[in-house]
Amino acid sequence: MSAAHTRSADVVAGKSFVTCSNGSNIFTKVWGQPSSDRKALALHGYLDNSGSFDLLGPALAKEGFEVVAIDFPGHGRSDHMSKDAWYPILDYPEYVIEAARSLGWEKFSMVGHSMGGAVASLVAASFPEMVERCVFLDILGPFASRTGTSPKLLRASVASRRALVDKEPKVYKSFDEAVRTRLKAVTMWGEGQTMSWNGAVRLVAGATKPGEGGDQVQFTNDVRS
Repeated sequence: MSAAHTRSADVVAGKSFVTCSNGSNIFTKVWGQPSSDRKALALHGYLDNSGSFDLLGPALAKEGFEVVAIDFPGHGRSDHMSKDAWYPILDYPEYVIEAARSLGWEKFSMVGHSMGGAVASLVAASFPEMVERCVFLDILGPFASRTGTSPKLLRASVASRRALVDKEPKVYKSFDEAVRTRLKAVTMWGEGQTMSWNGAVRLVAGATKPGEGGDQVQFTNDVRS
């Protein structure tokens, strides 16, 4: 993986891409100074992107960290997987390690939110020599189930994947409509979860592109991710 990050002189995020050994491009945001010996990778949750850390990244930079937030494949501004590939969580640690190595980091900390926390735990368990510490924010662990349910789950998985093969991203009439949709998605997780309007705006800004006409927008996330 090669890197050509644009870092600001202060804590304002630089935005760029790193190219993985498999050729896919991963979007990054960078806060802080590369000369700092305190490094942190920020890993977002399911359906989110590096915008999750737009406030925390600068705050950590002010404390002396160099912070790099990535968009996982199929999320935000990063490349989608090819049509014959999917997004198993066990593949995500590879992108974390490649990002760290491209930055020349031999030792680093991780801040992981939800799915990103699960990925961070997998990285820490598999590459303990590279990980200094982990901070988990509402961590979502890898799912497990009883062995007897495997055939039923596999059947459901095959059916759900087939349904997504030709699914086109929905086009929203306006940016605000996309924000409202993102807010609604939060409530679907249950347990009284909420998100502020400003928080949703940050996430939607990092995961949408203009539609074909007017004020239309559509999400850049891969529907299969």
